Amino acid sequence: MIDVDHFKQVNDSFGHAWGDRVLQETAQVLQDIVGQFGIIGRYGGEEFCLLLPVDEASAIASKLRQEVAHHTFRTATDLRLTVSIGIATYPKHATQWTTLLECADKALYDAKRQRNMVKLFAPNDVIQDTKPLGQNPVQADV
Repeated sequence: MIDVDHFKQVNDSFGHAWGDRVLQETAQVLQDIVGQFGIIGRYGGEEFCLLLPVDEASAIASKLRQEVAHHTFRTATDLRLTVSIGIATYPKHATQWTTLLECADKALYDAKRQRNMVKLFAPNDVIQDTKPLGQNPVQADV
């Protein structure tokens, strides 16, 4: 999970149209790095969700964080932003989609405490995982 740090300030300072452009540029920076290695989706607001090979997730996440920090966003004025990234891996941290997202979100929350960080889900942050990924992968638990 990736969250654009202090994104609300972009919308508040430049307006939602510029905020949308920043999100589009962020997505392009992410795509340029991830390329064929993974899948990127906007998860909501200023958050993105990535599916990456487990062996390369940490290295790719670190590169993404660095590339966004060095990118100049073209708004009403040139702007520099950072991202915070939370990582959870299948099947180490969870075997269910919704739980895997919860684990990544928890790691993201930890990263956002300092901003411009990559954090791996800590195994002692236990989250209930009840169904394997293959069961109803599109439906969320209710």
